[in-house]
Amino acid sequence: MNRKVLLSFALALTMSLNVHAGDGDENPFPTHFPVPHRAPRQQPAVTVNNIGNGTAIIQFNKDAKRVEVEFYRNGIFVGFEGFVSVEASSILTISADDYSADSFAVIVNGKEVYAGDF
Repeated sequence: MNRKVLLSFALALTMSLNVHAGDGDENPFPTHFPVPHRAPRQQPAVTVNNIGNGTAIIQFNKDAKRVEVEFYRNGIFVGFEGFVSVEASSILTISADDYSADSFAVIVNGKEVYAGDF
């Protein structure tokens, strides 16, 4: 075996044994890796239940300053309803008959949070 290789193995072994050297007070492992932290799952702003027959129930899970419900027919915008200062756990029932729409989108505080068909 080559002398350089033998010395490098000896040095590596010596360094690995010195990791645990000490008077016993300190932690046996010198490096602390951060504990992975998973951020809490955020609850969606709304829960939408499509009843069918052109009716949907929207339940708000968080307070919202501004809520807009946009109605579409064949992908073309046909109208919207706007609401201000919606409290959490309030319920909104929307109907496709008002605009003869086939799909809708819910926008909360400027962000689209749900889009679906009736």
